Amino acid sequence: MTKNPWPAILVAFLIGFLAGVFTGGGGDSLPGAAFDLGSVFFKQKTPSANTTSDNTKVNISQPDTELSKDDEGPSESHDSNFSVSSPIDNAKKIAYLAKYYRKRSAIEWLGEELPDGAGPTTIYVGVTKEGEESSGITRPLDEYSRFNHIWILVSPEDLRNLSRKFQSILGHEMCHAVLSTAYPELLPPWVLEGIACSGEPSEFLEKIKLERLLKYYVKRLVANDVGTKILSNQIVKIINEKRGFAKYEVNAHAISWSLVEYLIDLGQAQIQKKDKTKTEAEAKAEAKLNFIDFAIAGNKNENGWNNALKEHYGIKDVNELVKNLTEWLKEFVNSKNK
Repeated sequence: MTKNPWPAILVAFLIGFLAGVFTGGGGDSLPGAAFDLGSVFFKQKTPSANTTSDNTKVNISQPDTELSKDDEGPSESHDSNFSVSSPIDNAKKIAYLAKYYRKRSAIEWLGEELPDGAGPTTIYVGVTKEGEESSGITRPLDEYSRFNHIWILVSPEDLRNLSRKFQSILGHEMCHAVLSTAYPELLPPWVLEGIACSGEPSEFLEKIKLERLLKYYVKRLVANDVGTKILSNQIVKIINEKRGFAKYEVNAHAISWSLVEYLIDLGQAQIQKKDKTKTEAEAKAEAKLNFIDFAIAGNKNENGWNNALKEHYGIKDVNELVKNLTEWLKEFVNSKNK
């Protein structure tokens, strides 16, 4: 008989909840105690689209989603990087997908894969009740090193088929796990959420929802001066948020995503203007690492954002960033309407 994973899930959830209370965490990706694994394992290297740091070709295309529909009883899968518990017999397939998204996020944002065993991640999967929305949450906890715990709730059908919705949530949460392992306590909520959202393939449901939400906000809030001021105030609040975003603050995720996309686009353009020999892919990869450096510098103190904006992008201060972002959002929405 397969071991029932749910008692362990409940115990782990309680541990995670208490850790969040004592660390002041909140939101989709929550901080644990600081342990600078990044300084031990990582020296940033400029990644290319399809190579690791030693120029080995890797396949980071979307994995096959046509997986079989095994659903006889609960299952578990364990290796050096993942422990997966699922209420149906597909834990090994979930671990395979998690490995893929771990590699993809690391290559994209660190320039190389995480070392084997760095940031081991436990994934608990459950099913929603009728009328409940799918959801995911990542909580880093520190024991002897950084451990990540991910909870995912989806419909029985999405879990059985390991659907695009399931993979969108898993990819989002695995991006959080990678960032929390490489840069513990160094990145603010808007950066963590913006990066995790930007990593979702455009055909996945969550990113489509974010694009539609941005269109709504731009049309409603940028239609006049009052609306622009409301949007500007929201952006400033999100940039300065330290504790994380409540689950219902979907607009915070959309704005965070737009901030990340805008600054990476700007950085890429500046890099290509400075060095015309760089390809678009090379410039974008460098722009992502520059963005991480910017985010770490900006998050250090109260005046950090203004100083970091000047140093990394030539932007005077947060107010100028907000003004520029508002214009960029208008262009973004117009481009999507064509």
